[in-house]
Amino acid sequence: MFYQGIAGFEISVKELLNEWEGKTLKGFSWNFEKLKQHIESQANARVLAMVEEKTLRNLIVFRCLGEEAEIDLVVKKPKSTRMELVIAFEELFNAYGQVKSWWLEVHCQNKAAQALYEQVGFLREGVRKNYYPDKEDALIYNCKR
Repeated sequence: MFYQGIAGFEISVKELLNEWEGKTLKGFSWNFEKLKQHIESQANARVLAMVEEKTLRNLIVFRCLGEEAEIDLVVKKPKSTRMELVIAFEELFNAYGQVKSWWLEVHCQNKAAQALYEQVGFLREGVRKNYYPDKEDALIYNCKR
């Protein structure tokens, strides 16, 4: 399984995630071991990574389901800019032009992520009540391309 790299790099997902082995994502309940298991258990899982000078800057994990795709995770390294993530989303949408509808869920308190998703074209479509371990809601977003 390989990721679609903006800078043209192709490395295995396992190698990519090993860079962050044992670290916990801020504001997210999975560590990278759980994320690896998730990706490896999903035959249709894909990863888009933004790499600069061989350093991972941003990561988008998603699953293609025909003309639909679900984004499972978006990670932004602290020194990355919001514009880098906007560009990553545009690269993702261009690389997977056959996908007509993109879905994702975001914590209701994560206002920065909500603003980013809206900036790249996502619209709020619904709510999953008490979805997260902290009993907060997940907002469901969709982007039609």
